[in-house]
Amino acid sequence: LLMRFRPDLKLEDVDPKTMADYFKYLETRVQEYEGGRLKRGVKSSTIAARIAKLNGFFNWLVVKRYLEENPFDKMAPVRVLYEDKRYLSQEEVQKIFYAVDTMEWSSRLARLRNKAIFYTLFFSGIRKGELLGLRVEDVDLKKRTLYVRPETSKSRRGRTLPLHKQAAYVLEQYMKQREK
Repeated sequence: LLMRFRPDLKLEDVDPKTMADYFKYLETRVQEYEGGRLKRGVKSSTIAARIAKLNGFFNWLVVKRYLEENPFDKMAPVRVLYEDKRYLSQEEVQKIFYAVDTMEWSSRLARLRNKAIFYTLFFSGIRKGELLGLRVEDVDLKKRTLYVRPETSKSRRGRTLPLHKQAAYVLEQYMKQREK
């Protein structure tokens, strides 16, 4: 992305001003997505992630003596703002719980599976891809924990999460029905 911003960029051009210009570009560029939807700029957390990656790379270039100094050493750190808080209201959550519980499903197993999916997502906060990657052995109902595998985790690190008692109960019902 840096090279798309400045295709002619040379090592001697890597300085605080160039990096500041690059991040201004990221903040203002317009991207087109499927269906003609446009998106302007990126979030501060995305910029912070890009800085972290480039910072590591530039430190490596300094160690290898390709650069005299890391341009980020002379730049103020980016303050990350998490302003896009999106969440469901308690009423919306209750409506979903009610719908999952009362909707007509093709079988009892399908109802319990769908209920287990929603309860697990809601009470653990795992991502969709992490949920889809779960295996039976990743759920420990005795310890009430859930293991997220590194290959499905965004950070590529495995982690063990506590399992809320309601989610554990629904998962236990599902597992019993599944065994039948």
